[in-house]
Amino acid sequence: PLPADSADVSGESGGAQEPEAPSQVAEVLAQARGVSVSERPRAQPERRAGAGSAGLGGLSAAINGVSKSLAREMPSDVSSQPSTTAPKPAAPAPVADAARRQDSPFGSAADGPSLRSSAASRRSLAASSSAAKGEAAGAFGGAAIGAGERKSADDALQIARPEPGSVAVITVIRISAQLRSVAGLPAESAAPIVRSLQARTRSCFASGSDADGQGLSLMLDLSDKGAVRTALVSGSSLRDSRARECIANATRKLRFPKPETGNARVEIALSFSAEQQTAPPVSFARADSPRPAPRARPRPTLAQPAIADAYEGDLAFVLEALKQNDLPAAMTRATAAHQRDPGDVMALIALGEALEAQKDMARAARVYGSLIDLFPSRPDLRRMAGARLERLQQVGLPLAIDSYRQAVAQRPDHPSSHRLLAYALLQAGDRQGAFQAIERALDQSYPSGRFEGVDQILREDLALLASVWLRVEPASEAQIRSTLTQRGIALEQKPSLRFVLNWETDANDVDFHIYDGRGGHAYYMQPKLSSGGALYADVTTGFGPECFTIPGSRRAYPYTLQAHYFSRGPMGYGMGKLQVIEHDGKGAIKVADHPFVIMKDKAFVQLAALSGPLP
Repeated sequence: PLPADSADVSGESGGAQEPEAPSQVAEVLAQARGVSVSERPRAQPERRAGAGSAGLGGLSAAINGVSKSLAREMPSDVSSQPSTTAPKPAAPAPVADAARRQDSPFGSAADGPSLRSSAASRRSLAASSSAAKGEAAGAFGGAAIGAGERKSADDALQIARPEPGSVAVITVIRISAQLRSVAGLPAESAAPIVRSLQARTRSCFASGSDADGQGLSLMLDLSDKGAVRTALVSGSSLRDSRARECIANATRKLRFPKPETGNARVEIALSFSAEQQTAPPVSFARADSPRPAPRARPRPTLAQPAIADAYEGDLAFVLEALKQNDLPAAMTRATAAHQRDPGDVMALIALGEALEAQKDMARAARVYGSLIDLFPSRPDLRRMAGARLERLQQVGLPLAIDSYRQAVAQRPDHPSSHRLLAYALLQAGDRQGAFQAIERALDQSYPSGRFEGVDQILREDLALLASVWLRVEPASEAQIRSTLTQRGIALEQKPSLRFVLNWETDANDVDFHIYDGRGGHAYYMQPKLSSGGALYADVTTGFGPECFTIPGSRRAYPYTLQAHYFSRGPMGYGMGKLQVIEHDGKGAIKVADHPFVIMKDKAFVQLAALSGPLP
């Protein structure tokens, strides 16, 4: 029996009230799947002119046929069991028979009772539906569908869900991208970028596209950062104009290594061929079949640059000896180098490194202070000496602050001088002084295009230092918030991890590389990590700073930080500092300094490796 508020469509109780036709279909299909039907009373549809009872009667007869066909195909025990899914006695209960669950094309028992899939039931459903379409169209206000336009239920089922084991023949466009010529770049570094077009341009061809035997040539002009400035089609036999434009757009998104001469030109040739392939047979996974366990990803390993890759001479020997914990050998070699040439900057750095390893911070501070005495008018060497003095904490911090102040006075148009002074003052406990140092940096004008991204870095510095100052001195809140409001800066109240790199070589490009523990790699060609964080800008005109920030508290340790030094500069060596800044979002901050030097062109140098939060 059907529920009390539904019409009987079994064909055996003539005289039932005619319900809305779609509701009858829903009742039959719901019972076939074992799904309960809502008990809400149905509003009677308003009859339209010309939609008489004949149309609904014909549909009712068709549904009667469908119902009987489905009933014959249903397992005999379905109708004999009480309902467990709805209070209505006619709703069939889920069947627990494993054999019938396996025969069901509708998945597991959780989807309702099993329905045996057979050609007979589908033919019956198709015939009944087809017979009723012409009569039912008038009842719903539509035109009758001609016999030549009708589709069987088999066709509809195949569209919605292909038959298992079916195959299809598809046309695949093969793309070959070759580097024809290059100027300003090594061919071995440009070729992999060109080959990536083979994957980037697949979506440019519509299904069934005819591109067999056709080709396309492009001429690319690159900027000093390796970006594609222009991409022109220099020759083409590709007839599909949309595909041509799509390929040109994909080519403009390529990023090449930075040209050695400031710009470069690349010529690319693409050829296309069509291939007929047979798709694999269609198969459906059972809903109740167990899923295979995901394979554990091996942790990626990152090759560390060797000391000999970036250093040479006495400093390379001393650093290698310290790495091997051979302090006497390091001290002997550094002392001899300094005695041989007291004014040699690298000999002083080697001696300072050896003294730090021996925990003789007072002598190390005097050695690094000698750099200031030797070059008092050089703001770059003042900043270099200050970075090493600052690492000695209280022993060298006062001298580092004084050295940074002199660097600001000598070159206020170098933003690194202001930043280094601010964070040295913060380390000394002068939070207000640190805040004001960044204010002066923001008020300073810089040459147009010289320090890309520096405004964002300085604004974030000010927001961060405001949070630190406010945490320790709540009484200064009005002054802090007033200053931030005037500058349109919000107080930093979220955790973050920042890596800030500056170097002391003018008109020189240093590339910052950031690796995370999940195999991610961010640098100027790919400035973001999927685990979180982004590189703001690529400074190619010297000094920096460059900043990589990971907002929020999500981390992907360990992080490995490296620098690629394109040129050592006129003094024969490069130098700089990496600053790691960790903020908890509540005004507590930790800063770690990593000064470095480099002695070889185009070398990578290891800056730092972070296995977890700063201690």
